Amino acid sequence: MPRLRYTRAQAEAEAILLATEFVSGLPGAVSGRCTGAHPDRMAPMSGSTKHPVVWVVIFAFHPPEVLMDGGELSLTVNLETKIVSIRD
Repeated sequence: MPRLRYTRAQAEAEAILLATEFVSGLPGAVSGRCTGAHPDRMAPMSGSTKHPVVWVVIFAFHPPEVLMDGGELSLTVNLETKIVSIRD
């Protein structure tokens, strides 16, 4: 696998971008906004970079004109494979 050339800040930004694209494709999730991202501490480190390649990105949902909170969605983003998945 080729070496990833990300700084830590670039890796976080890429993880947020991939997660945002994933969320925008979900039905009914138009009001989601990213509230944070951090490296997945349970994932093993990669040999292709010194920075984390697996990130956890959190989105909060608040439907318009609704008083109740819409909850949160936690995603796992792998920068090596470009795979985004919903965390259990």
